[in-house]
Amino acid sequence: LKAFTPVIVLLGVVLSGIESPSKGVVASVLVIAIGTAINCAGSVDYTFFGLFLMFGAEFFEAVRLVLTQFLLKNKKFGVIEGQYWLAPASAVSLMGLSALTEFHTIYSEGKISIIFSEPMFFFLSATLGLFVNLSSFLVVQTTNSVTLKILGTVRNAGLVVFQVIFAGETITTQQFFAYALTIVAFGFYNYFKMKQVESQSAQKYAKVEGK
Repeated sequence: LKAFTPVIVLLGVVLSGIESPSKGVVASVLVIAIGTAINCAGSVDYTFFGLFLMFGAEFFEAVRLVLTQFLLKNKKFGVIEGQYWLAPASAVSLMGLSALTEFHTIYSEGKISIIFSEPMFFFLSATLGLFVNLSSFLVVQTTNSVTLKILGTVRNAGLVVFQVIFAGETITTQQFFAYALTIVAFGFYNYFKMKQVESQSAQKYAKVEGK
């Protein structure tokens, strides 16, 4: 299901009117999702409750990314300004859910003392999390939310290819085809995206010249 996250995000930006991708961009995103799905085919063990949770997670992830793109690009928010508004909502949501589902176990097993005995690890983890969020916002601001999700998918494929070439890891023919399809489709995505940006820039320039 996570393979189709870029498709869901793309659908979100289109339905919200934030972006109007070209046919080539849409086709490339679909092929990337299909390539990832082919790689995972035959290795899925699921329950209906698990599917429900996954669909919910993908939907709300798409909503979050669409709103992030709306703030950063349409409303011209800065990266720090975007964090100022979105980070508190994320913190409240995560802390609320963890309090309901995990705090009792942590407290009853006495694991909460680990926070005070190893504060540096928690501080470093929080700092790295901040940099990850800032870099994600920069990607969305520079490109868009769909590109952010596609980069995550291609990164995974690239890591596997690296392992195969330099670490001698073996993969099946199906996995090789799936990873190759994903990487090639990513190349086409970049090509069609650049062509769309060039076309939009030319149209804006023509309008300015017409005035």
